Amino acid sequence: MSERSTVDRSAPVADGLDTDVTRAAGTVFEDLVLRAISDAVLCTDAGGVVTYVNPAACKLLGGRAADLRGKPVEELARLLSSDLEPMTHPVAVVLASGRPTRLPPGTILVRSDGEELAIEDGTSPIFDNGGALAGAVMVFHDVTEAQQSMLRITHQATHDFLTDLPNRALLSSRLTHELTLAARHGAGVAVLYLDLDNFKHVNDSLGHSAGDALLAAVAQRLCDSVRRSDTVSRFGGDEFVVLLTMTENAAHMAGVTAGKILAALAAPLTIDGAVLHTSASIGISICPEDGADAESLVRNADTALYLAKAAGKNAFRFFEPHMNEDAVQRQYLQTALRAALGNGELSLHYQPKFDLRTGRLTGSEALARWDHPTLGAVSPGRFIAVAEDFGLIVALGRWVRETACAQHMAWQRGGCAPAHVAVNVSVQELHSAGFESDLLRTLRDTGIAPERLQLEITEGVLLRDTEAVLAKLRRIRDLGVGLAIDDFGTGYSSLSYLRRLPVDTIKIDQSFIRDLGQDPAGPVIVRAVIGMGQSMGRRIVAEGVEHLGQVDFLRGQDCDEAQGWWFNPALPPALFAGLYC
Repeated sequence: MSERSTVDRSAPVADGLDTDVTRAAGTVFEDLVLRAISDAVLCTDAGGVVTYVNPAACKLLGGRAADLRGKPVEELARLLSSDLEPMTHPVAVVLASGRPTRLPPGTILVRSDGEELAIEDGTSPIFDNGGALAGAVMVFHDVTEAQQSMLRITHQATHDFLTDLPNRALLSSRLTHELTLAARHGAGVAVLYLDLDNFKHVNDSLGHSAGDALLAAVAQRLCDSVRRSDTVSRFGGDEFVVLLTMTENAAHMAGVTAGKILAALAAPLTIDGAVLHTSASIGISICPEDGADAESLVRNADTALYLAKAAGKNAFRFFEPHMNEDAVQRQYLQTALRAALGNGELSLHYQPKFDLRTGRLTGSEALARWDHPTLGAVSPGRFIAVAEDFGLIVALGRWVRETACAQHMAWQRGGCAPAHVAVNVSVQELHSAGFESDLLRTLRDTGIAPERLQLEITEGVLLRDTEAVLAKLRRIRDLGVGLAIDDFGTGYSSLSYLRRLPVDTIKIDQSFIRDLGQDPAGPVIVRAVIGMGQSMGRRIVAEGVEHLGQVDFLRGQDCDEAQGWWFNPALPPALFAGLYC
């Protein structure tokens, strides 16, 4: 009750405040009002003995009016602070001071039956006609549900809805707090930025519900891998951040924890009946070496994450100062590459392929080139890696297919065209939801016959979602489009998978061709691949042929085709046409 509810000292008031309800509450009408309101009303005399309670107060206090009246107010219920410490009753405060008071927010009322309620109140003095303190009136109500609702809203605002882990905002707040404590106590703080490897393929192959289940399972394993004092946060998507607090040797602790996390994630998971093997890449930053504020530490850990991914994933790396320069360059390249996709800086060169028996031109492989106005020629290895890391590879691959097919049709209309044009397809592209529709659109818009297009895929497709990949490749083959395994021998080839893959061509990786005449195992491997592939009815193409000795060996093994600098490097369209048309 506010100060305005304090009885005016000059107003006529009850002069006895005994157990007569009508006299304590005023008129009969006033008593009816007090009985009707939802707020609890309790009156005491000057000694703190209860003289009146309305029905709402009886309900909250858990007793009948007859049982509650006549008792010292402190005996009706215990009052605790939000940290569960006992509190002085507000009626006692008012009777001692003669001034209104309020309970602090978060006050807990513990009834005689043990039930706890959060309450809000206003307690004011009552004065008699002579102005003497005659008692107190307490008006209070239950705010438990409202408080719980507020706690839920606050929790939802600071925690991830899927994993119930702290979100980005709460992690930032905790990290800032821990940095302050660390500076005060001379302790260390470490930030581990974690990204699941190839998580998108789970969503694409098994659906988002399976992806959500995987994220929840990963969150639990992360929590099991750290101390209770540490914080595991989900930043969004498949990104998590772990905050290690108050450690004497932060770098050592971070390395040990990162190793525990990688080991925990290595154990297989069963999601919707499918056994999944997951891994993660982790970047680590340490305070104060890598930053003294939350933003710097998280940013630098994220930068180190890219190095972990570049190292082959399923690894952790510590931040190093030079990484910032690399990150700035990568950021610049991805921005420039987005622009290059639409402003004509990108082009395709075509490397010819030849039949080793007849010497006839059999096809060409389209290879992307980037001539930047200030950087000059950017190597494909560099910008393709950027495209994969920044989500540009699907758009880049689409542009390559459209451009290569259009060029092939232009050559065909001019009366000169190789049998087919081959384009590389990354694992990300193959797993993207719109790949097949994009491919159909390219075939329709350019008018190229499906059998004149060949898609080259890496062995990496054998490692993930095999059944889903096989189904997609079969649909592509049924269109008439040719399929080839690129860089064969560098991955984790399985003969059982190879038999099932609907491919018509196997390309021997150039590293094995380069070893011919240098490594005694080189000829054995190449001979085995040729024999195995041809026994399965596949056409064999050797990549990276650079001298005559390699050509002679491949012809002696009855290899079908070859490409490389010995014949010609990748050429611009006009030069290619000038040589072979």
